Amino acid sequence: MEDEENSMALNFQSIRGQKRHDSRPPVQDMLLKQPRRYRTTARIGCAVMLLLIGAMIVQRIWAFQMRQPMNTTEKDSVSKETAINGTENKSDLEKSASWFQRFFCQPLNIRLKVNSTHKLCPQDWFFYEDKCYWISKEKGSWKKSKEDCTARSSQMLVMQKQKDMVNIGQASFIQCVNEEMQLLWIGLQAMLPEQKWTWVNGSPLDDKQSQELGPVETNSCGMLNGTEIISEACSTVATWVCETDTLNKDNI
Repeated sequence: MEDEENSMALNFQSIRGQKRHDSRPPVQDMLLKQPRRYRTTARIGCAVMLLLIGAMIVQRIWAFQMRQPMNTTEKDSVSKETAINGTENKSDLEKSASWFQRFFCQPLNIRLKVNSTHKLCPQDWFFYEDKCYWISKEKGSWKKSKEDCTARSSQMLVMQKQKDMVNIGQASFIQCVNEEMQLLWIGLQAMLPEQKWTWVNGSPLDDKQSQELGPVETNSCGMLNGTEIISEACSTVATWVCETDTLNKDNI
């Protein structure tokens, strides 16, 4: 009787242990049976992730370097273009030499800057419609303003876009870059005894604008007030605007 009870107890414990073993999750059992293969797979996955992260970092560094200005390449390009133009005729060489003297050899030690259209303007000058513009910081009479522009190998601002039209767009641009929004001397002067308003380049002011300025008086000069031209005594002190042609980089 005791032997039968002991046998039944052993069978019960065996069945209970088997059920406990079978209750393990399949994944856990798989990992226990093949731990080395899955550890290797995990290591390979981590290595691939590290390589991808490293590749992204290298790509960002390369993109950043590509955005940096390539000053050395630009300088080499200008030198090569200058060398090629050395084979052109004498008049072209003289023209280029004149431009370089104008922009590089002045006492102000003016340097060039290039805009997106490959037009060259001196430093501190503004580019607009194939022209370079400069606004003075100091004030002076109309005569002093004219002399200063001439010393800069330029002329006072001429706003005559066409024969019978004042360049309003040009006036708007000048006022946009005029930081202190002051009245500005321009290259317009009353000529006597002709009784006409004349630009410094010799062209007359259009009839409509002349009528708006009123009768021509002695010692009267043109001044820019916003986008309008007004008449003022030439002895009045004010800032002024100079303009000059741009230098085309492709023609150097």
